[in-house]
Amino acid sequence: MTKALTVPDGHRITNEVGLQQTLEAIQMMEAALADLKQTVKPQSEKWFELMAEGTRDQIEKLRAEVNDYEARQESRHRRRA
Repeated sequence: MTKALTVPDGHRITNEVGLQQTLEAIQMMEAALADLKQTVKPQSEKWFELMAEGTRDQIEKLRAEVNDYEARQESRHRRRA
């Protein structure tokens, strides 16, 4: 999904470009979930849950990466001050 590089310390988001790509990926996945909710859920809640599970998991992982990147950036700014 995102094009951020994996670096030796394990963090995927390494710069603002990677952050932006990750945020865009989250938006696209959220839009896909919204579409599933409109088209699949009315027909079958079970199918919706099955189809949405992987996307929800991926969104959660990407949000965690965003939070981690932002925490690292904040920590760097504090050390400089």
